[in-house]
Amino acid sequence: MKLVKTNIRPRLLQDVYTELRKEGYCSTTVFKNGGIGHKGDGIVFVTEIEEATRVQDGKQGAGIIN
Repeated sequence: MKLVKTNIRPRLLQDVYTELRKEGYCSTTVFKNGGIGHKGDGIVFVTEIEEATRVQDGKQGAGIIN
C-alpha cells in the first residue's frame, strides 16, 4: 500500500485527481491550505504503508481501504 500526499495549487486539483484514479488510487481527502510557500505548481510525496488497521472492527490489510 502507498500513501500519496500532494500540496498543489487548486487549479491542478481535477487533473491530479484524475491521474491518481487512473493509477488505481481510490480514496481522496482534500484540505484547503493557505499556500505552499514556494513558487511552482506543487509537490507530491509517496510513502510506503507498512500496515493499516480499521479501528471499527480491527481488520487489517489493503482490503480495508475501499
